Amino acid sequence: MEITYNATGYDIYRNSKSKIYTHAVIFRNVGDSNDNYGATIYGATFHTSLKTAQAGSRDIARRSHLEFIEIVPVTKEIN
Repeated sequence: MEITYNATGYDIYRNSKSKIYTHAVIFRNVGDSNDNYGATIYGATFHTSLKTAQAGSRDIARRSHLEFIEIVPVTKEIN
């Protein structure tokens, strides 16, 4: 059964058949952060625990073209 996960507070989704995600790390790409209408574009990486999300946020913070925003819990919807 496939489950869709949503980063709480954002319109960012990820599907999974086997992993159970609990948190998402929200970031924006500084080099390409706006769409054609000037809206900020956010991305996310999904993680199976708060601990792995915190490690993921440190990895994002090390990259010059990405800006760490926050770690949020995810909600799930069964498809």
